[in-house]
Amino acid sequence: MKNFLYFFFISVILFGCTDNDDKIKYPECIKSEIETFLANYPTPPNTGVKATVSKYSYNGEIVYVTDFSPGFPDGASAVVNEKCEVICAFGGFDGSANDCVNWDKATFIETVWTDSRK
Repeated sequence: MKNFLYFFFISVILFGCTDNDDKIKYPECIKSEIETFLANYPTPPNTGVKATVSKYSYNGEIVYVTDFSPGFPDGASAVVNEKCEVICAFGGFDGSANDCVNWDKATFIETVWTDSRK
């Protein structure tokens, strides 16, 4: 009986854990932006680069960069904080959207979403 209990508890520990990758790792507004992107572009743009949302530390806060126009030189990326406020943007063909002061000091944390369609 004692061996059974040990086996049971070890099994619960090993098989009862779930992978947290299924949890959404971004604010609700980002989820809405992703859904809008997927609805408006039923097939991914043929640029060879996938749309992404990346998480950064920037000026003391966590921000998300939405890159829904990868591979397009005139595309711009918004930088949004966890309160869903647009902090700044960068991109554009001539760089006109580049208003992220000290973005070179931002620290990449992780990619939180990638368009998985082919």
